[in-house]
Amino acid sequence: MNWVLLLRRWWPYIALVVALLTLWIAHTYDKAQYHKLSAAFSEYKAQVASDNLKAEQAARAAVEAQIRERAKIDKTNAEVMDAYQTKLAALAADRDHATQLARRLLAARQADPGTRSRVPETGDRSTAPEATPDAGDGLADRLARVAAECRGNSAQLASLISQLQPQL
Repeated sequence: MNWVLLLRRWWPYIALVVALLTLWIAHTYDKAQYHKLSAAFSEYKAQVASDNLKAEQAARAAVEAQIRERAKIDKTNAEVMDAYQTKLAALAADRDHATQLARRLLAARQADPGTRSRVPETGDRSTAPEATPDAGDGLADRLARVAAECRGNSAQLASLISQLQPQL
């Protein structure tokens, strides 16, 4: 048999078989590469999902910590405000008591003029000038206001210090 004649007659079929075999080999290779890339992409998606979950948990923990810190600060502020209101009420009562005491002392002094002390002054005067009754009432109010203001300033300073210390 003559191979040349055989090849002339069968070459299209041989070429077709070679082409089909080549296509099948390429398809098998591509299929293996596709599965390899698909597995890598699935692994990448799993890693991204894990990272997103970790980031979400970290963000949630940070927000919860901020909420707890805010609640703690609000509680401290409420306690400070309650203490401040209590001190203000006590100062108001103390101011009223001081005013009443000063008025009673001035009234007792004016009721018994013989018990007033006489303090000698420098110079030729031998007695101190008499206090007028109107000056005592204004003095009592001023003394009560000054005492209340001093206590109020002290209370405000203590309140401010106690409010700022937890935040430092």
